[in-house]
Amino acid sequence: MLAVGVVGAKTVQQSSTAGATSGVVTVGSRQLDGRQAVTVTAHLGRVPEAAAEAQGTITAVNVAPGDSVSNGMSLLAVNGHALLAFSQSLPLFRDLAVDDTGDDVSALSSFLVTLHLLDENAADNHFGPQLYAAVTDFQRRFGYEVDGVFRPSYVVFVPTDFGEVTEVDAYVGQRLGEQSTLLKGTPRVTSLDIQPSGGSGPPSALQSESGLVVAIGDESTEISALPPTKQEIGNLWTALLAGAGRGDLKRTSSTTDAGTEAQFDGAHVARRETTTMGSVPASSIFTASDGQSCVIQTGSGSRSARTVKVTADDGEIGQALIDPSLIGTIVVRDVSKVDIKVLATCK
Repeated sequence: MLAVGVVGAKTVQQSSTAGATSGVVTVGSRQLDGRQAVTVTAHLGRVPEAAAEAQGTITAVNVAPGDSVSNGMSLLAVNGHALLAFSQSLPLFRDLAVDDTGDDVSALSSFLVTLHLLDENAADNHFGPQLYAAVTDFQRRFGYEVDGVFRPSYVVFVPTDFGEVTEVDAYVGQRLGEQSTLLKGTPRVTSLDIQPSGGSGPPSALQSESGLVVAIGDESTEISALPPTKQEIGNLWTALLAGAGRGDLKRTSSTTDAGTEAQFDGAHVARRETTTMGSVPASSIFTASDGQSCVIQTGSGSRSARTVKVTADDGEIGQALIDPSLIGTIVVRDVSKVDIKVLATCK
């Protein structure tokens, strides 16, 4: 599960207030996206392992941490024979020969199609003449005895969800027994949590019909809502790993009874679409005894109170957010200097 924690909301400023004279100010504008610093916690599943049944001495290792493993890739050699990645839905559990049938025969057929040894139209769950010819071609190519029997010891079984190599448990000169785990892959993110970090408020404050953006350094990843969808979790996990690699995020890991957790600090979450608000100095806001708030508009030699709904501006100290319809109008900068008769009209 992947969790995102949120810190104090911020705003994106498009234009600031500008004083027309020493006593008045032009209502500026601010674009609000609710940007908040976040903590991301990913809950990971099991670590996938690649195993081989080959016996003998490892004579070459062709893979390293960070490599992506594909079906048919040469991973290592044992006794001089290349062992290829058998990345299928199930491993080979028996020797396969003419007239055998089953899902393992289908997996072998698919493997040999990848190596261009078998025509795709001939791939099925029956070990017939065409599969026999493909197996013998495989044996010739990789230096095995040519007898038409495909053995599990020819390959390294790699789960389809293996991902990138994280550990290589093989070295030249190593002796292999009946079955050996040679590689470890990237564990999958099983779930994702998004929670506020630093007690800045609930995640629901970030919900938006237009969607959200997770910003990591100069890069960003869009998500539809909290929590992200299954596909969005995968994309976000990739972005988190890249961000940690660049140094934009701090990553820590821990193990619990439920599995492994990876926590990332340094990302931000924001609404995809911004909201425009008017911006004035906090000193431009007058609050009457009944709680009503006003700004004092000025023009043509007169002043008048205009009621407004005030929102705190968490993105800039000393500023207040008001109705966007007032953007560009002139208001008094400091209401403490306004005649009490004018202030009394704030109703």
